Amino acid sequence: MGVNGIYGLSGSGLDIESMVKVGMMSKQSEYDKMYKKETKMTWQKEAYSSVYTDLTNFSMNKLTDYKLQSKMNAMSATSNNNTAFTVSANGSAVAMSHRVEVNSLSSNAYLISTEGVTRANSNAEPDSITLKDVLGIAGTEGDTSTALSFVVGDGDSTLSEDQRTVSITYGDLADGMTLNDLASRIKKLGLNVTAAYDSVNDSFSLYNSKGGKDNKISLKMNDDVAAKLFNNLHLGESTNGTLGEAKTFTYDSSDASASTVEISGSNGEITVDGRKYDNIIDNKVTVGGITFTLLDKTESAATVTVTQDTDSIIDRVKQFVEDYNTMLDGLQDKYNEQKYKDYDVLTKSQEEAMTKEQVEKWNEKAKSGLLYRDPYIGDIISKVREALATPVDGINGKYNSAFNLGIRTSTDRGHIELNEEKLKKALEEEPDSVYQVFGKLDENDDFSGNGVAQRIGDVINAGLKKIKTYAGTTTEVGDGSTLGTKIQEWQNKMSDFKMKMSTFETLLYKKYDAMEVALQKLSMTLNYVTYNNG
Repeated sequence: MGVNGIYGLSGSGLDIESMVKVGMMSKQSEYDKMYKKETKMTWQKEAYSSVYTDLTNFSMNKLTDYKLQSKMNAMSATSNNNTAFTVSANGSAVAMSHRVEVNSLSSNAYLISTEGVTRANSNAEPDSITLKDVLGIAGTEGDTSTALSFVVGDGDSTLSEDQRTVSITYGDLADGMTLNDLASRIKKLGLNVTAAYDSVNDSFSLYNSKGGKDNKISLKMNDDVAAKLFNNLHLGESTNGTLGEAKTFTYDSSDASASTVEISGSNGEITVDGRKYDNIIDNKVTVGGITFTLLDKTESAATVTVTQDTDSIIDRVKQFVEDYNTMLDGLQDKYNEQKYKDYDVLTKSQEEAMTKEQVEKWNEKAKSGLLYRDPYIGDIISKVREALATPVDGINGKYNSAFNLGIRTSTDRGHIELNEEKLKKALEEEPDSVYQVFGKLDENDDFSGNGVAQRIGDVINAGLKKIKTYAGTTTEVGDGSTLGTKIQEWQNKMSDFKMKMSTFETLLYKKYDAMEVALQKLSMTLNYVTYNNG
């Protein structure tokens, strides 16, 4: 709408709206060119972001496995005694047999009631679980003075950081504090000691979740009432299924040690090939790449045999071939993706004249080839293929490259396949060859001395850094990347130009409004002259 708001009163027949649109055409054309450039760069950033995500996923979630000895030199361990211990081997284990004896199991510090809890209150119900009935003490509601206090520890009883104090008030007793509440107080101390009350069997227990001789349960009485409580719980030490007599708890104001009951877990011991290992705290120990989980003592020496898990290694190499092809094919698809020169970015007015489906199909072609012959992707493709094909320096033996192990290219784009029979032969002749080729690390981090997985990882990480600098890691334009900055610059230009267009459009309306007013006055004058001379 113009300045006057109404057009055509003069009878001139001028279509001001159309005239303004025609006048704006050159400006709109200039803006559309900027819009197309900004949109295409935004699409490119999205395409780079997709590549960055895929390569990061491959490097972090796929490639890492192929550097590990446990994966690329998988070993299997078996024993002729599965009742005393179980075994598993990692990649550092050597294929040979071992003589094994389990001398003792580790244990956890454990106290449990040897009989039902004593209720000092003779009038209490037999199954009452309140502390006032166990102690025979009636509390006073709201009384915050201490009725009893004791210290719980899970390590050295002389170290304050291993101890926590539990204080129970007369108000707690009056409120009906129970044995379950007591157990909850102990569990919340932040120690490794946990407590529980079993109402079915009327049994109270304390347990250190960590085994071994250095992990303990200590209970220090701060008064006679606390001593009475624990004596009424009848706590005895349980070790490897054997329950001892109930401990006696006393309070001696002049002697902390006399006021303390302390029990320890025990370390397990195993003998492997004549050497004793006595620092086992959780019935699990790894010796020479073999992990032993102890279940019982052995009556006589057992035999553990370690062999290479060939099937697992072959499966791992097959998985590498699949993962590598997925990664490389994805890069090649972007690098060689066809461009459709006749499909440019659609302007807003062009999109409005098309259906949603037509726009989607058009944009699919318009976005194709955005990274065609991209130098960053091309560099990664070239160097990844080189990393796979180049022999690994420092390997003693003839199987010193991925191609020697049976991997070969099947297309000119670098797609690879595996000859399993050749790989099996390599493992038979040189069992360590797969791990050396894939997982070897050069002490100087030299390309030629590193294994295939390390090389490929280095190539990809270097390529990701370049992509990050140029295009960022996401579609976010404010990331400081070169492409993100260019997009922002075009967005600012477009915003400024929009304001100029608005100003120019206003001027056109004013111009044509003035023309309309002038024509209206001329028409009125002409009508006046004609009427008076008629």
